Amino acid sequence: MGTYLGWAKIRFGDVEAPAYVDLTSRVNFSNLEEWGGALETNADLWEQRGKIIEIVLPEGQVGKVLIGGGNLQQGSPVHVKGSGRAPF
Repeated sequence: MGTYLGWAKIRFGDVEAPAYVDLTSRVNFSNLEEWGGALETNADLWEQRGKIIEIVLPEGQVGKVLIGGGNLQQGSPVHVKGSGRAPF
């Protein structure tokens, strides 16, 4: 289990933008890692709802997340669910 709270970059299409992320990982009852959390950015995520984007942490680690619920307006928290291994 791990956590990451701080600045990162998000990437999708031709867009690369700063984001503040709050991510956690845990091992579920099937002994599989799950991770996700929330991010805030000034990038427009409306078109990305239900799509996978990349989160790049300051040390270069990259994770893929599915954009989920929340307020998709700029600067509002957006829920994300990780795909694959957590980058932290």
